[in-house]
This record gives sequence, structure tokens and C-alpha cells, in this order.
Amino acid sequence: MKAAVLLVDTGTGPRRVRLADYLDGPREEQATRAAHDWIKRLRHVKVEEQPLRRRFRYRGDSLWWFAELYLHKRQVILDLFRILLALEHLFDCERPLEIKVASGGPLVRGMVGALGLPGWLNGILVGEFGVLTMTVTYLLGILLDPDNAGQALPLVFTGPSESAAYFAQLDRFIARTRNPT
Repeated sequence: MKAAVLLVDTGTGPRRVRLADYLDGPREEQATRAAHDWIKRLRHVKVEEQPLRRRFRYRGDSLWWFAELYLHKRQVILDLFRILLALEHLFDCERPLEIKVASGGPLVRGMVGALGLPGWLNGILVGEFGVLTMTVTYLLGILLDPDNAGQALPLVFTGPSESAAYFAQLDRFIARTRNPT
């Protein structure tokens, strides 16, 4: 994210901004807490009627700890929350009419594409499989935050009819993640 540059047009023509400039200290701390909490909550997701942490074992030991360490080390979840909080701040400060990625990695490109301006304000339309995982991860992060308990967030999945079973499975996963009991 540090090298991500966006083209932001607020009605006076596009200008280049560094996404990292919109992630201040408090937002960095918020991203760190959110990523940590999201990873910790993931262990309670039910897989075949068992929490993820208990479902996958080897010689009586949970394999979840390896997954948890991997998620923390790779920092993908943390990077997602950093990008999202920076984009949220950018949208609040700039109120852009259009936003494009001039340079940045796949997470930045995916999140900017997934969030789009109309989607940011009215719900999220998910269509491209390339951004699907990031979008669902982001949405789960929002929906699992205790401050958002009871919030409704419109979500529409689009794709070819051959993908219906996949989207149904994804829908069940989201429902189980939100209500693990």
C-alpha cells in the first residue's frame, strides 16, 4: 500500500494522491486491531458443525495455530484493513467523483474496483472473482465488528448461472461466520 498512487477527481480534474497519506496513526492502530480480531474470530467459524480450531487436527493438536501464525506473518488481512481505512478516509476527505489506481498492488486494485463510488455509498456489488475474496473478507470484517451488530449491508453476487452453487455456499459461509452458534 505504501507505493499505491491513486488518481482522484473531485470535479476539478484528476490529481495524484498517495494512499498511504490517508492512513494516520490512529487508523493504523485501528487496522491492526481489526485484523487481529478478525483472525481471532475466524477460529470460531463452523466447518462441518465444528469450530475451525477443533475441526482440523493432527495427532490431537489443532492445526489452526499454524494458519493463525501464517495469517499474521503474511499480513494480508492487516493490509486489507489498512487499505480500506485509508480509502474510507480518502472518501471522507475528498468526496471524489471518480477514483482510479495509477500504481499499486493487487489488493489496492481489487479494493478500489470492489468499492467503487456508488457501491461505497449504497451497498456492494460483487461480480469479478478476482476481487471476490477481498470483498467478502472486508465485508466480514465490517459485519463482525461489535459496533456494527444488527447492521444490514446490501450485498449482491453476480456471475454466470454455473456459479450458483458456489455463491450459495459462500452465502452459507457468511451466515455461519456472522452467527457461529
